[in-house]
Amino acid sequence: MPNTSVTAVVERRHIETADLEPLLKFFRTHGILEPKTAEVAILNHLRSKIEIVVKGYDDAPCVQFEIPEVRVFYKKLHAVWAHGFYFFNPTTFQNFFCANVDAQFERASQHADARCNIIGQQNPEFVKSALLPVFPIAEKLGWTFQQGLDFINEKGKPFGICMNCAEAEPSRKSKAMNAESRSNASGGRGVRRKPLPHKVG
Repeated sequence: MPNTSVTAVVERRHIETADLEPLLKFFRTHGILEPKTAEVAILNHLRSKIEIVVKGYDDAPCVQFEIPEVRVFYKKLHAVWAHGFYFFNPTTFQNFFCANVDAQFERASQHADARCNIIGQQNPEFVKSALLPVFPIAEKLGWTFQQGLDFINEKGKPFGICMNCAEAEPSRKSKAMNAESRSNASGGRGVRRKPLPHKVG
């Protein structure tokens, strides 16, 4: 199937009243309101495909996740339907994620797009609540546990999400220390260590 988005349009009046019903109706129509009862073909087809288009803010001097009413809407959506991580496309997931966490919004210039800069490793409860619903879907799809982790870590990479990474850290640190020792022994300047990703779990 072509890698195209499936669009759900939400009007400004629904955003300002935090009315989820039109969006929940969209999920119901597409058979994913309750993913555990959804058909496997639908789960595969809609993975990272749903795009939420918010209408009525064309003149807003900011991007979606900076609008207070949109932030409230996405937070309420997550409280009612916690499957955005699996179903949302990259653009909608950024708006959804950045609306639900403590973040600083930065622009390189006045006309540049806003960048969602997550503050440290805050909001672990939200992150976990967004990730855990992926696993029942992965199980229904017949994925292994590792396949579920790979999906989460690949999609979450731009946001510093790395689930179950604790096991990988010692080997990374060991390799960096060994490389630095070898470099120092040969008169080099050592290695520049990359920061480890944010851990979840």
